[in-house]
Amino acid sequence: MIGGIRINLYNQFMLVILDTSVIIAFLLSTGKNFVREIIRQAKDGKIKLIASKETISELKKTLTHQSIKKLPNYKPHLIASFIAWYQYNAVYYSLENKKIFKELRDINDNIFIQLILVSKSKYLITGDEDLLTMKKIPTLPLLKINNEGCCHLNLN
Repeated sequence: MIGGIRINLYNQFMLVILDTSVIIAFLLSTGKNFVREIIRQAKDGKIKLIASKETISELKKTLTHQSIKKLPNYKPHLIASFIAWYQYNAVYYSLENKKIFKELRDINDNIFIQLILVSKSKYLITGDEDLLTMKKIPTLPLLKINNEGCCHLNLN
């Protein structure tokens, strides 16, 4: 059990999408946090992290912003090491048939909604207020948010 999420190791791996905001928070934090535990579980092979070339590109682009680089915990060598690990170990999905969800307040969040649909992942871990405050998009099932900022996608 991770932060209230039960992992079923007998059927198949839990598929998890990490939003750019939580990856950056993880990379810039020094203490224990929910995402650190998710990464540990992924390194242990208990969770599969889901990504696309678009989500990796957004992460890399965001990490080059001067406002991020000026932060005291910004350590380029650790960030580069994590990015290399993440790129190698994530399960990639193609977002070739890009659908635009006009219901989103921030169009840049579109790649994460697309990735949920393509991968059939049940979890998007995000700190993004636009995604956290989203109640429902007509073309998607309801996203339920728990206290740790984890969105559970109800696929029923």
